[in-house]
Amino acid sequence: MRTMLLTLAVVLTMFTVGFSQEAEWQYVTESSATRFYAKPVAQAIQRDKQTIDICLKATYQKAQSCGAISQTALWRFDFKTERFALKEDIGYDEAGIVVYHRVISDDQLNWQTPALKSIGAELYGYARSLYDKALRSAAL
Repeated sequence: MRTMLLTLAVVLTMFTVGFSQEAEWQYVTESSATRFYAKPVAQAIQRDKQTIDICLKATYQKAQSCGAISQTALWRFDFKTERFALKEDIGYDEAGIVVYHRVISDDQLNWQTPALKSIGAELYGYARSLYDKALRSAAL
């Protein structure tokens, strides 16, 4: 029992440290004013609903009207209906101080369909590749 608890503590520590490190963010795409980085969220895939949640970080070339220079957001991608929606976002100023934090309940999500050749389409494609890779790994 003690060994199991110790193992669990080590795994949780590695998980926490892993998600807090900047190196975990992977470059995905950019527009003329924004760069997008992503990392998957643990337990993010729901096979029965065909969805995946991904944490995205956007960095802006100039501060937004609210003062935010970067944003971390949780997005849900639904492959059954081919759409995506923002679940939660946090905006930070240049000093790293939170300037806003918004959480959206599942029944209030504003679903969007990715337009061709758009940032949304690129992010959707990235999410789809992560989802497919996870399903292939689980099948092995």
